Amino acid sequence: VRRANILLENVDGVEMSAASMAYYKSLAHLYRAWQHFCVVRKFGDCYWVDHSLTTEDKDILYGPRQPRNEVMDHILADLNYAVDSMGTKNASSRTAYNVHVAQAIKAQICLFEGTYAKYHKNDTERAKKYLQEAKNAAEALINSGNFTLTPGAAGYRANYNSLDLAGNTEMIMYKKYIKSLLGHSL
Repeated sequence: VRRANILLENVDGVEMSAASMAYYKSLAHLYRAWQHFCVVRKFGDCYWVDHSLTTEDKDILYGPRQPRNEVMDHILADLNYAVDSMGTKNASSRTAYNVHVAQAIKAQICLFEGTYAKYHKNDTERAKKYLQEAKNAAEALINSGNFTLTPGAAGYRANYNSLDLAGNTEMIMYKKYIKSLLGHSL
């Protein structure tokens, strides 16, 4: 969260194109939303941090938690910013962050929050809002035409038993392993 906030506070002073600046700002919003979501998922109420903290921020560092709903609304705002501002940079890449990855993350977070509101808090209005956001993000991914599902065992093998995911149409983002450079446990 701190790194994302530092980037957001200082990126305007860096000389780069407007498209690159918008991309990095949206990436920082995406990371900040994801990290806050991980805290909310684990602990519930927490504190929304939208600037880099110092030892002078005692009201935040030692203050009470903010309500979960308030933090999740900030997360949704960050996700919307990321999706709307990501632009077309890396749009066709499956190994770099792009608008499709932002939509997938938004769909995942909103689905979690919508079902939490529905089944744990019995808050149908909030559940409806977040489930609709999840649906819209998922539909945007589906309607992009960049991804297709492979049915049956062939799809399973393509996702979990292949040496290279480059041609896999199901992958939104994957890690490309390169022998003798970037490997994994096998």
